[in-house]
Amino acid sequence: MSRRELKDLVVLLGQSCGDNVLTHAMQQVSNNSNWVPGTKTVSTADTDMNDSKRSVKIDSMNPKKKRKVKGEFDMSYFSQRHVCLHVAYFGDKYHGFALGDSSAETVETHLFSALSRARLITDAKSANYSRCGRTDAGVSAFSQVVSITLRSNLAKSLPAASCIPASKFRESSCSGNDDDMEINYPAVLNKILPDDIFVLGWCPAPSLEFKSRFNAESRTYQYYFMPRKLDIDKMKVAASYLVGTHDFRNFCRMDVTNVNHFTRRIHKIIIEPRENDLFVFKITGNAFLWNQIRYIVEILFLVGRGHEEPSIVQTLLDVAKVPRKPVYDKASEVPLILFASEYCKHDVQFKYDDKTLNNLRDRLSLRHSRFAVRAGMTQSVIDEIDSLAKGSLTKVEYDFVSRKSSSRKHIPLGNRDTCDSYEEKIAGLSSKKKHLVRERHGWDYSHIT
Repeated sequence: MSRRELKDLVVLLGQSCGDNVLTHAMQQVSNNSNWVPGTKTVSTADTDMNDSKRSVKIDSMNPKKKRKVKGEFDMSYFSQRHVCLHVAYFGDKYHGFALGDSSAETVETHLFSALSRARLITDAKSANYSRCGRTDAGVSAFSQVVSITLRSNLAKSLPAASCIPASKFRESSCSGNDDDMEINYPAVLNKILPDDIFVLGWCPAPSLEFKSRFNAESRTYQYYFMPRKLDIDKMKVAASYLVGTHDFRNFCRMDVTNVNHFTRRIHKIIIEPRENDLFVFKITGNAFLWNQIRYIVEILFLVGRGHEEPSIVQTLLDVAKVPRKPVYDKASEVPLILFASEYCKHDVQFKYDDKTLNNLRDRLSLRHSRFAVRAGMTQSVIDEIDSLAKGSLTKVEYDFVSRKSSSRKHIPLGNRDTCDSYEEKIAGLSSKKKHLVRERHGWDYSHIT
């Protein structure tokens, strides 16, 4: 229908319906060419109002849930207690145990994160924290012991010397006095920690002054290796010279700013076979220097290969004769594990929960199975490569988990370059660091030029 025909129709309708209808119809035709007689017209203002009402209606049907803003956790409503945690971990993925200044991922990074998420501590600085050992990057531990003050579920816990009562009170904030009603710290933390870090048990510390580092009586490390063409008997003879109190500056990485003497006592050393063609080197001492065990193991490997005589250990222990450490590598970090930390039995008696231990055993059994399958697959590939060769392949044996060839030409330690002596390292420090050394160690370095 054309616009002219539409107007004629409107005029006819207006004659039968009245002048008001005619006027309205003519306005619609002028403003909207798509208008059809008999339909309802809605103004723009009406449309906006309807949309607004519709929006209000939708919002009322589906109101947005306002998130509750959680207040800061207030530890003062809870009692606290100083405890010891039995921690274990596989360190091959981590940049050491201790939390450092850099952003590198360490075991303590995850441990403090789990403690904070579980609301067991407010922050690391106020937790009265101490660790038994500061294991290096890649090193594992079965018996890392940390002492720390944690939130307690008890109103009063024993011993009283290791407790901090709540300074504020609200109903049901604390209850009970029995350790059986205490928070199951291992179970709580293991739900948050990665699969290769876990807490086995816990116990109350004897007092708030207890430090797992300084109260440890001894530490035992184990180093696993394959006896590939190693003379184990010669290694045992060399190891026997290490037992006792000695200056081990030629068996460590010297840290002159933090350590002013290098005398340590080794209680015992054992080298014995284990399953799957492995041997284990066990060493127990009161404390160890930086990288001390890895340097000791490397010397024993040199003796086992016939590159050095067992007497080389006695030579290196004589610091008057050898004041500068010969330059030599340290053994790989991966096979090393802090296996035991010994304390006075009256101070530390760990509590273990069978359910927690069973869960951890299942987790470790799965890990063991995965590595066993990978080892079997790798050996099958090696066998297949051997079968493809027309002649016999040259088999180069490497140290355990390292690519360092045991067939490299050996330079006797006595003919090698040496590191700076302790006095030379002190002399090479800046004036600021020298002042720091004097403040820490309380000795005069003026005679050192």
